[in-house]
Amino acid sequence: VQVITQLLPPYTLNVPQWYNGMNEKLVVLLTNQDMNRLTQVRLRLRIEGSGVRITSRQGIFSPIINLDSGVPTRLSQSDLAPYFKPENLNFESGISYANYVKSYTLPEGFYFICFEAVEVFSGQVVGRGQCGQAYLSLNDPPFLNMPRKGESILHRDPTNIIFQWTPRHMSDPYLAFNTEYGITTEEIWDNEKVP
Repeated sequence: VQVITQLLPPYTLNVPQWYNGMNEKLVVLLTNQDMNRLTQVRLRLRIEGSGVRITSRQGIFSPIINLDSGVPTRLSQSDLAPYFKPENLNFESGISYANYVKSYTLPEGFYFICFEAVEVFSGQVVGRGQCGQAYLSLNDPPFLNMPRKGESILHRDPTNIIFQWTPRHMSDPYLAFNTEYGITTEEIWDNEKVP
């Protein structure tokens, strides 16, 4: 079985974002290369990098995947979610179960995310393949230049407030060109102001 794991940018340290959300972050492609028979497999996960090693626990239920000969099977989002449940993982080094479940994030660094296919009936590994790899880091939010903190803004009709910021994510080439910001404005009443 050919196994290809792809981690898609922008990369995130927040593991649940790999399998939840609007955009795919992780995809696994499986292809049965035995042209003579259907193969049934289960997957095992391994995450390695920055002193961290996390693997699938032995004996934990994972869905059976039927692979037709020569037909690629694509897994993502909810297909992959069970593999990342903390109770299904061994935290072998670099991070403990308790620390992981506090924030569901990994330490910054370069990681390999790998899946292997294990044949259901024989228990033999029938597919090790290409791992997804990425440098995972937490980028700082932009620095607001205008308006300055505590600055009063005069009411004008129509309202036109100019916002200006300095980005702080330029170390990642993908993020440098593919980042969007959202701004929320709120009016805060001064309860101490005398009418």
